[in-house]
Amino acid sequence: MRAIFIVVTVAFQLLAGPAYATKSAGQDAAALGAKHVAEGDADGAVAAYEKAVTLDPDNAGLHLQLAGAYGLAAQQAGMVFRIGWARKARVAYEKAVELDPTNLAAREGLMSFY
Repeated sequence: MRAIFIVVTVAFQLLAGPAYATKSAGQDAAALGAKHVAEGDADGAVAAYEKAVTLDPDNAGLHLQLAGAYGLAAQQAGMVFRIGWARKARVAYEKAVELDPTNLAAREGLMSFY
């Protein structure tokens, strides 16, 4: 049941696309990340969202989307690598909540780890 909740949460965040990200320096990178997500390209999505977060580190929405990209990578990874991706997702959710405590999607994503 918990696995289903995590998958649904990640899917919601990924489908939301750059709507959580306000206009920022990372907007173009976030749009590219959303394109990679739509194509199922986890590596491309992770790279794009990591760049977006580097360009705009105070944007909670970008951290949320990065967490979703890490979740997608975890789903596509082998068993050994899933734990590493999950840890990265948890850290990104924590940062999103730290930056915007009112962001319910970030809080829900973080709750899926506890």
